[in-house]
Amino acid sequence: PARPHPRPAPLSLVVCAIPGWGIYHTTSDIGRRWHDRGMRSDVLGDVADLVPERPDGFVLVGIDGADGSGKTTFADDLAGLLAARGRPVVRVLVDDFHHPRTHRYRLGRESPEGFYHDSFDIGRLLDDVLVPMAPGGSGRISRRAHELATDATLSPVWEDAATGSAAVVDGLFLHRAELAGVWDLSVWLAVPFDVTCARGPPGRQQPRPGPPEHGEIRRGAEEIRRRAIPGRPG
Repeated sequence: PARPHPRPAPLSLVVCAIPGWGIYHTTSDIGRRWHDRGMRSDVLGDVADLVPERPDGFVLVGIDGADGSGKTTFADDLAGLLAARGRPVVRVLVDDFHHPRTHRYRLGRESPEGFYHDSFDIGRLLDDVLVPMAPGGSGRISRRAHELATDATLSPVWEDAATGSAAVVDGLFLHRAELAGVWDLSVWLAVPFDVTCARGPPGRQQPRPGPPEHGEIRRGAEEIRRRAIPGRPG
């Protein structure tokens, strides 16, 4: 896949996504410290304020976090807030860019390395969404590459994002090395492991809560992901 040009001044945040909401700015020019906000609506407003405007181009926002951290809901609400402010918005779910099962499970269904490296077709995500919405990109995108329920690989369905659009993308592993420098604004939703384990949705390569060994697999995948998040507080 093509590589997008790095963003000039990307901003990275960690959001405490449970009651007691707060934001940790991992970008040094803002300051590495927690900003306690208390209310989810306040955090959403703060994040929306930090989404840059690019009237003659496009903006990419990545919402990352473990399964069950609330990525899709947070991204939906952020996109809705931006739209209510008059911003053109494109929503993209990385769940629509899975690899087929034969690729996802080639290291076995219980492999943390396979979960991290083989779950998603990052090449299609780059080619179909991220490169077209990078600086100098055409804005011509396709939002789906795979149907998880049927395991069908999908042909691109192209559409033109409005100039100035903010693409709000949510999914696992968005801070991976292959996507370094892609995002104008990236957010990690920090939620305790026991909370995400209880919430974890079905339909993933990642196992649902159950036998103790499943928790070990989740922790293994979490360790892999943690290494890919620069500036994340301990």
